[in-house]
Amino acid sequence: IDSPPMNITEEDPINGLKYAAIEVPYGVRGRMSIIGPLIDVAEAAIIVEGAPFGFGCVGCARTNELSIFCLRKKDIPVLEVVYPDDEDGTRLMVNQIMEFLDSLPGGGGDLEGDSDVLGEPIGNKGGK
Repeated sequence: IDSPPMNITEEDPINGLKYAAIEVPYGVRGRMSIIGPLIDVAEAAIIVEGAPFGFGCVGCARTNELSIFCLRKKDIPVLEVVYPDDEDGTRLMVNQIMEFLDSLPGGGGDLEGDSDVLGEPIGNKGGK
């Protein structure tokens, strides 16, 4: 994959056949030729549900559905969060992701005393 931008070669859509049948639109196959190998080696996944209507194109939406299907089929830890629609929802999502990453083997490390990406202290989960 040439980057930036992420251009695919003539062979990549052919390799995408591993993830999607020939009848599937070539845009989905092309995207899956990039995303599929990442899913193959994934040790954990975060799925964000409920993105606003019009978030990406139809091919992206179909690729997203196929990617989620492939991730759920794997035997890996998966966190599913809701796309936030306000600041409080964003804070909740970020905290859920941080807790998920901390729960993974070797993940997160000791964040006690650090600040999260929103500038709030980490380590007093549920405390004041």
